[in-house]
Order: sequence, then structure tokens, then C-alpha cells
Amino acid sequence: MAGENLASVNSALSTFFAPDLYKQWNRTALLTSMLAARQATSAGGGKSVNFVVEFSGNQAATVAEGSDVASTEFASDENVPAVLPWAHYRTAFQISETEYAAALSSGGTPDALRRLFDDRVMGGGARLMNTIERDLLIGTGVDSLGNPTLVGLYNGALVNSGSYAGISTASYPEWASNILGNGGVGRALTSDLLAQADAEIFAGSSEPWNLAMTTAQITRKFEGLFTSATVPMIRMNDNPSDPKYGLGNALDPQAQPTGLYYKGQPLIRNQMNPAGKLLLLNTRKIEIKYLPHPISPDDAAYSQIVEGEGSNGFGTIQATKIPIRIAMLAKTGESYKVMMTVTLQSCVTRPNASALISDVLES
Repeated sequence: MAGENLASVNSALSTFFAPDLYKQWNRTALLTSMLAARQATSAGGGKSVNFVVEFSGNQAATVAEGSDVASTEFASDENVPAVLPWAHYRTAFQISETEYAAALSSGGTPDALRRLFDDRVMGGGARLMNTIERDLLIGTGVDSLGNPTLVGLYNGALVNSGSYAGISTASYPEWASNILGNGGVGRALTSDLLAQADAEIFAGSSEPWNLAMTTAQITRKFEGLFTSATVPMIRMNDNPSDPKYGLGNALDPQAQPTGLYYKGQPLIRNQMNPAGKLLLLNTRKIEIKYLPHPISPDDAAYSQIVEGEGSNGFGTIQATKIPIRIAMLAKTGESYKVMMTVTLQSCVTRPNASALISDVLES
């Protein structure tokens, strides 16, 4: 008999896989994870996302000593309703009974794959939050099929003309955001451009923005603004007790840290950010409103509420505060059908407290 090697018996040997399941997808929900998420309505207000804003209307002036109040002096600030439609997001999966049983009882299988249902829930939740993240940035309010979407920061929520949430910026100029474009012509990122955006936020709201967000390439350009070969002006504070600048925050997988700051506020990169654009955001004036789902006795045993997550596939999770409904659909054969759904809308409650810079060169 001839000498043997591994190939001689390879087909008869068992195959055992490593316990980890190495996902290759990139489904982040970075900004979504940073925003507050709240039930949108009080009793009786569930038909849409509704909030009230107040614009300047009162007045003050010098008057003559002892004079009476003229009728023209009576004025008050104006309260105006802002209304946005609900957007419905859904993902679904189907697992056969045989597939589920085989995965659960298969030796040498990655642990996550043996827990097949949990893995599919995680993947579906990450896809759902990633889709929401996309529309939070670039949603136009309606998709190609006419279904409502989130009104994105880049495509309708931050505007300096037209309207948002049913309120016209022409009628109420205080409702306009701070938009710094260049007529579609690319220009280099400069410190003066950033300073102009900061100054316009201050002029419009006197409130400090707290987060800068852009693409990875513009982040690289930003770093070059304040760094030279001889004078590196950017540093990472390694104090782990510092809640903003500490090393603990730098190592936080949710933070997408760059070690870069502008006027004391962090600059983050978001892979969902559209090219050529940068935001200075006041996240205290942006929130996610969601419609809670009442669990009926009929589906209580088959439904649960979980918080959505985004992920880059393995090890990095952006946990959001948005509850996702997981429902088992009617069983019509030898398979499990599962729907994951959420009804929500994004709200910018003070557009003039943020700024959008566009037409920035990526290279």
C-alpha cells in the first residue's frame, strides 16, 4: 500500500467549526444610537407625530412716561403645530422546523448558529436599524413606492427654504436651519468654513451644538487642518475618568472615535453619511418618536419587544433606544415565520440649533 496523507482520509473526518460566527456585514446605526427615543404621544394623539413650536411675536419698546398702552403694543409669541406622518419599517425571516432542529443539535457548529432564531433576530434588528439610520440622514419623507419614511437631516429636516413638519420657513424664518452650500461646486474644507457654521448656529439659537459628523474622507481632511509634521495640534486625553475626552470613551466601540474635536465637541465619522457633507448637530434638539405597540391577549404569547441594535458584524454594537416588535406570524406549514417591525419618525425640534455644510471636497 502506498504512503498516505491527509487527503486519503479527509472525506471521512468530521468537520468541527470554531464557536464564533464571523459576520461580514456592516449595518451600523451610529447616530440613531446617540439620539433620545421616546413614546410620541399622550392619550388620543396617536394618528401622527405632533409637537408644538413657538416663534417670536411679542415686542418691547421705549415709551413716554405715564403713557397709556396702545392697542398696537399687545402681542404674544406664536404657537404653531408641527406634524409629521408615521413611517413603518419592517424586516422578516422564515426558518423551517427541520433547519431549526438540525442547527440546535449539530455538533461542532458555531454557538451563534446553533441559536439560529437569536442570530436571525440580531441580523434582522441590525438591518432594520441600519435602514432607519440611512433614512435619518437622507430620507426624503417618502420612498419610491409612496410609503412614508423618516424625514432625513440632509433631505428635509434641516432646510433654509421651503417647509419642514408643515411649517414654512418663509412664514417663520426662525424655523430655518443654517445651510452652507456652494452651489454644487466642491470646495476644500477650511477652518473658516467650520467657524462660519458655528457662528450661524450661535446667531440663530445661542445654543451650543454638541456633535460634528461627516464621512471618513472629510474626517481625514479635518485632521489635516489642525495637524502638521512639526506641530501636531491634536491629542487624545488619556484620563479614563473624563467622560468626554477619556481613554475609556476612545475605546468605546459605539463611539467610532477619531480623537478629533472642534471647539471642544467630538467629530465622528459615519459610514452612512452622504459624500461631501458635514453636520454640526445639537442632538438635544433631535429625537426619535416611536409609536408603542399594544400587546393583545391573542398575540401576547408570540410577541416581544426588544431594543434595536446596529452593528458592524462582530464585536461592535450600537444599541439604540428604539423598541422593535417581534411577532410570530400565522403558522401555515412546517416553518416559523417572524416579523420585526417598528413605527417611528425623527423630529428636529429646533432646526436653527444645527448646521449643514455641503459641497465639501472628499479628496
